[in-house]
Amino acid sequence: MIKIGLSGNRYSGKNEVCDIFKQITIPVFEADIVLKFIINHDESVNNEIISKLKCLHGESSPIPSVYIDPKFVKTKAEFDILFDCTQHKLMRAYEDFSEKHKSSIYTIFHSSILFERNWHRLMNYSIAVFCPKITRIERCKEITNMKVSDITTASDLQAVINTDINNNNNTSNVAVEVAPNTMSNVRESKLTKNGKLRKF
Repeated sequence: MIKIGLSGNRYSGKNEVCDIFKQITIPVFEADIVLKFIINHDESVNNEIISKLKCLHGESSPIPSVYIDPKFVKTKAEFDILFDCTQHKLMRAYEDFSEKHKSSIYTIFHSSILFERNWHRLMNYSIAVFCPKITRIERCKEITNMKVSDITTASDLQAVINTDINNNNNTSNVAVEVAPNTMSNVRESKLTKNGKLRKF
C-alpha cells in the first residue's frame, strides 16, 4: 500500500484537502487526534512522559499528574519528550489503520508535524498544503476574532509562517495551493530536485 503524508501550516486549508480525499473514499488517518488520545489515555505512555518531564524540570515543577495538553508544550526538549514517547504507538496505530483499509490503493497520514518529526521519511509521498499568508491571517481572524495587527505578530501564527519543505531521496513531495474561496480550484505543483516548485 502507498503511504502518503499530508501536512501544512496552520490555517492553510489542510483539513479541507483531507475532506476532499474522504469524499472520494480515500482513508485518512488523523494522526493529531490519535496522538492526543495516546498521550492521555495510554497509561504507560502517559506515565513515561510525566516521568521524563519531571526529570527535565525537577520533581517540584508543576507538571500535570494526569492530563497533558500538547499545545502547552513550549520548548524543543518538551516537544521531543512528548513525541519520542508516543511515536512508536502512533505508527503502530497507522499500520493497523492501513491494514484495515488494505483494499485501498493508498492512505493519507494527516499530521501537523509531519516534517518537524521527519515522519515524511516514512511515507512514499508527502503533500504540503499551503496558501498565501494574507489568506491565513484572514482565516485566523475569522476563527479567533483577533485583530489583524495582533495576528501578524502573534507567535501562534508566526511560528508556522515559513515552513521548509525538504525534498529527500526516499520521498516524492507534492505541494497543493488551496484557493481562498473554493476547494475546486486547487493547483498542484511538483517539487524539483533543488526544492523549487514547478507548476503544472
